[in-house]
Amino acid sequence: MTAFLFYRSWLAMAALLPLCIPIMRILEDRAEKKRKDRLSEEFGEALAGVVTGMRAGYSPENAFRETARDMAFRFGSGAEMTRELVLITAGLDNRIPLNRLLDEFAVRSGIPEIRDFAQVFLIASRSGGNMIQVMEQTGILLQERLEVEREIRLLVSSRQLELRIMEAVPFAIILYISLTNRGFFDPLYHNLAGAAFMTVCLALYLAACALGEKIADIRL
Repeated sequence: MTAFLFYRSWLAMAALLPLCIPIMRILEDRAEKKRKDRLSEEFGEALAGVVTGMRAGYSPENAFRETARDMAFRFGSGAEMTRELVLITAGLDNRIPLNRLLDEFAVRSGIPEIRDFAQVFLIASRSGGNMIQVMEQTGILLQERLEVEREIRLLVSSRQLELRIMEAVPFAIILYISLTNRGFFDPLYHNLAGAAFMTVCLALYLAACALGEKIADIRL
């Protein structure tokens, strides 16, 4: 669509294909961020279940087993945290230390809070620390971060919607004028000066989109 509206050329379409790479990376980053947010919430729920089990007298290993069954019932077997708990349970059945299983889970998750939890759990288990307090504190910190992120997303959601609309407006204007006033843009197509002008316009548009995305992307 970009090649058609800006250049009306099949050659331009081929030249603009490399733009698909950064666009796909942006989409992948958005999907990965949503996955991490969802997994963080599920991890907080799992930690609360583990703490409840340990308060009831279970060992950390058995508390994780009980939580795995509870998470499978509440979120379904397709939830990522459920799958991770199933892997942890399977590892425990194969006599793999819980410290190692949590460390592997932290690496797979890519979430700093889970990595920190795995390290603190390792230190507390070796030094005989209060495991229940460690898990509770980790869960509190994780929930506080998620709550702040929810508030930020709520505050900037309207601005992000405006950004999406503004990103589509130039295409809509060009398409509307092209359909209602045929020939209006003809001097800009199939000649060097017109192609250069449209290239500058496209570059400015992409720079504005990149700047808008950077401003709207607030990370903690």
